[in-house]
Amino acid sequence: MQRRVRSKAHSFEDRIAAEKARIEEKLAGTPHGPEHEASATKVRQLDTASRIDDWLRSPGLQGEKGAPMHAYRAYMIGWNGHIVRRVDIECDDDEAAKQRAKLLVDGHDVELWNGGRKIAEFKMPQ
Repeated sequence: MQRRVRSKAHSFEDRIAAEKARIEEKLAGTPHGPEHEASATKVRQLDTASRIDDWLRSPGLQGEKGAPMHAYRAYMIGWNGHIVRRVDIECDDDEAAKQRAKLLVDGHDVELWNGGRKIAEFKMPQ
């Protein structure tokens, strides 16, 4: 019986970079159209995932040990004004939550809420 050889574990960052490179290569040979747009959107999403991963690992935004965290929700708003997606965020305060929510602006406007209180709104660059 042959033993299965396990490959070395790759970090999340390495997997994102490899997937982005693969899609960008595919994107270069794809004519403009729906498939090209879908690939371009995927590249932007991978960039956003990479930025969020970097942010999550940064020591400055980790907060104090034992300090209570506050629950926030960031809503991605579609072109029609409807919610496309929700991201739950836990932060020490409103300012930290705003910094996190601002990173989510990618193809959609973002509204940041804490319970029934609207904290901020971030518009997608035109």
